[in-house]
Amino acid sequence: MRILKIKLFPLILLIVAVFLFFLVTLKWGFFSSSVPDTVNAQTISTCLNRVNIPESELHWVYAPENASALHTEENYYFLAGQLISNKVVDASTCPSDGLTLNGYANACGMSVAKPSVVYIQNSMDEAILQAWKDVGVPPVLLKQMIRTESQFW
Repeated sequence: MRILKIKLFPLILLIVAVFLFFLVTLKWGFFSSSVPDTVNAQTISTCLNRVNIPESELHWVYAPENASALHTEENYYFLAGQLISNKVVDASTCPSDGLTLNGYANACGMSVAKPSVVYIQNSMDEAILQAWKDVGVPPVLLKQMIRTESQFW
């Protein structure tokens, strides 16, 4: 008889716990109305619904007449760091040899590497413009993608 009482105790405890759980959830309304009465959905994509787009938002579609119009002089610290690390640029006069701990150029390294950085970021302008003529890829968009993905390294 005692063995039967011991085996029934966990079952009785489980039944009481489930009963208390449902009692508490009903009292505080945890499951009362978690589903909204109405659901709103957007039927047309905002990208497809754009009309009268301002010309200022279309700068990436711009296709210049010649490659010199794509010229930029941005500070690319990753590119400068790679040029310094690979001994293309000598930044030994700078603190920490021109590099930060993560391999990017520090301010001094960037100033030393700036001419090379400007040269490299503009060395592909002719090929980028040719891609526009051959395939139709907007040149500013392509240059910005290369900048974002690799900083021209």
